[in-house]
Formats: sequence, structure tokens, C-alpha cells
Amino acid sequence: LRGNLAEFPLVGILQLLSKDKKTGVVRILDQHAGSIGVLNGVVVDAAYHPSRGDHALSLLNSLPAAPFEFDGKAKPLETTIHRSTHELLLTLHDHSTAPSKP
Repeated sequence: LRGNLAEFPLVGILQLLSKDKKTGVVRILDQHAGSIGVLNGVVVDAAYHPSRGDHALSLLNSLPAAPFEFDGKAKPLETTIHRSTHELLLTLHDHSTAPSKP
């Protein structure tokens, strides 16, 4: 799985990985590399320099465009996210559909 966040938003990627109970790492190949670790469909880690956890996931979700790839051979190394994936997806979806503030 690979593409660009401009065509395939992060929420959609994570929903697909969660539904299919995938394990691996989504790598965001922006000017600052980011990653999201998924274990059996559960989002367990996110990193976007210098942030980790929920804040990093929120920053990655706010990127309008960036190439990404899913590495199903990689395993998440840490657990920095402790909320349910369902709750995270709802929050990310709400943030991505909220109107921009001037």
C-alpha cells in the first residue's frame, strides 16, 4: 500500500489497516519523516519529529499532501498511543473535516 495523502487521507489508510487487522508501519515520507505503528489493526505508535503519540498523529493528519507507504514487514517498536483505534479515527476524522479557521 502506497500513495499520497492528497489522494488517500490518513484516516482512510488507518481505517483500512484496522479493518484488515494488519500489522506494520505506515511511513510518511515528508520533509520530516513520520511513522505510524499498527499492531493487529490497532494504532499503537506515532512519531513526527519531534513529537510522539497522539500529538504526532494529529500533526501527520494535518499534512495536506505527502507520499506514504505501508511496510507490512516492519513491527511497531513502542506503544505511545493508549486510546482505542476507534476513538482515534473518530477524532482524526472530525479534525480533517472541520472547516479551516482564518
